[in-house]
Amino acid sequence: MQLIHIKGDLFSCPQHIHLAHCISFDAKMSRGIAVDFQHRFDLRQEILNTHRQIGGVVAVWRDTRFIVQLITKFRCFHKPSPQTLYASLIALRNFMEHNNITEIAMPEIAAGLDKIPLSVSIDFIYKVFQNTPVNIYMYHW
Repeated sequence: MQLIHIKGDLFSCPQHIHLAHCISFDAKMSRGIAVDFQHRFDLRQEILNTHRQIGGVVAVWRDTRFIVQLITKFRCFHKPSPQTLYASLIALRNFMEHNNITEIAMPEIAAGLDKIPLSVSIDFIYKVFQNTPVNIYMYHW
């Protein structure tokens, strides 16, 4: 696994690279980068129509790639726990393995409005994805 840090706009990454971000079970996507994901990809209704669970992921296909939502909390105004973030990362790894995905881009997951220290998120990424043939591009705005 390689974690590659990129300064810039997540949405400028190449179209063949899948995207991931954190949302709540209620799929409100009303704050932070989730607003941009909803505006660009119109995800909400498809997410609500799926079986989802906290600590899991929901993937929606758009054009040339998956948009993967890590479900880290129940309501949009809640804060995720480190445990739900970790479980969602494991679900992301499993999804990527199942779909032969080797590249994914994400923002500083759970580090913005969710208030999990970025160092914790990065540590979890290294633990979950160690020994996998994956490149993760973390965009820093």
